[in-house]
Amino acid sequence: HNNHLVSVLSSLPTINLMDFSELFKCVGSCVFSPCGRFVAHSVGYRLVIKDVQSLEIHQLYTCIGNISKIEWSSDSEYILCCVPSKASVELWSVNNHEWKCAITQKGEGVSFARFAPDGRHVLVTAEFQLRITIYSLFNQHTVAHIKYPKLSSRGLAFSPNGKYMALVERREGKDYVSIIVTDTWELVKHFSAETRHLCDLAWSPDGRMLVLWDDLLSYRVAVYYPDGTLLHTFAAYENALGIKSLAWDPSSRLLAIGSYDEKIRILNQLTWKTIAEFEHKTTISTGNPVVFREVEYSGASGVGNGGDTSAQVVANHSRSRYVIQELPVHLKSLRVDFKKPNPKKGVGVLKFSCDGKYIMSLNDNMPHVLWIWSTARLDLCTLIIQMQPIKSAKWDPQHCRLALCTGNSRIYMWSADGCSCVELPTVGCNVQSLKWNSDGQSLILKDAKSFCV
Repeated sequence: HNNHLVSVLSSLPTINLMDFSELFKCVGSCVFSPCGRFVAHSVGYRLVIKDVQSLEIHQLYTCIGNISKIEWSSDSEYILCCVPSKASVELWSVNNHEWKCAITQKGEGVSFARFAPDGRHVLVTAEFQLRITIYSLFNQHTVAHIKYPKLSSRGLAFSPNGKYMALVERREGKDYVSIIVTDTWELVKHFSAETRHLCDLAWSPDGRMLVLWDDLLSYRVAVYYPDGTLLHTFAAYENALGIKSLAWDPSSRLLAIGSYDEKIRILNQLTWKTIAEFEHKTTISTGNPVVFREVEYSGASGVGNGGDTSAQVVANHSRSRYVIQELPVHLKSLRVDFKKPNPKKGVGVLKFSCDGKYIMSLNDNMPHVLWIWSTARLDLCTLIIQMQPIKSAKWDPQHCRLALCTGNSRIYMWSADGCSCVELPTVGCNVQSLKWNSDGQSLILKDAKSFCV
């Protein structure tokens, strides 16, 4: 072994056995229900609903065209299928095969559709953001129209308790935010945004604040109370590409902002001061991070303490494993072509763990590296270096652990106890994306044309 590489197999936590289903055909969306009991996926124009435990078909529906998006109602009773090619949204009942609702907007088209928090109203955005139409599933008629939405899939967010909707609007060349009560769909507040080119907004987890941020052309963040009172504005720099990702911590005390300059800035909600800056450097030589590097492994050998058989079992289970690398660590950074739109540079992914103890980030010009930062120590906690570019990384919604994939037949797990590689027994599944179930007990592993659980 290299002097800087130390075998970590014998120190890894016990890997619980994982069961994998067979592969199921899926060329579109694949989504767990909020209750965790079902998984829905599309195959062209067909909607298939399966039981998560048995993976037997619970319902099978046929839409009028290819399904571009699937969404569950909050109570898992209904499911929405967006069919933009037919200017249609079709809704189905999970337990009543006879029930169906179809929404057609032939004149204005359909660019996006979503459920309201109550699961009994549907918001449909017309093409070119002409307007948003709200439909009721109770009496299947139009409830309201909202003019001037600026964006299609973004720029709309519901408060955590579901009582309010915040919407980004564009009127007379200026950005505004409307606060709408979801019981009656009436406007309760309307205010102009202190931004230049507002691209999205998000409620704080406690529902007390709204954060608004500009598109990539400028760095500007504005925090408001829902009544329109401006709390704080923040701009780290000017005259350069700006914000790329943003996230609240679960307690609403911290706001993390990732940008094109490859830094994460942490703002304290009490003072709105920057309490930390996390920089994604190409050389890590200071601090005390644990660095896991994935390496290829071939054959069984007596690794660990005198040829420990438990370590051999782990080694034989996978064709790659993690080793701990000592500092300094040198990371590869891709050369970026700034002449192309949306350059692959900067912090493209930024998420807090469910308990708020860690932040996971991906720096787009270092696609092989996953960074984990401690919010208690405000420094780099763990570095995970993969052999292949990382395709997807997601926190478990119930436990402090992370799953990631790199487009091969393995998934990788991290927790505070260590890292592990798990080889999929299913032949031909190269995992491109993954999703956790709400209970944290199962995962959807999806490649281009199929998925398994």
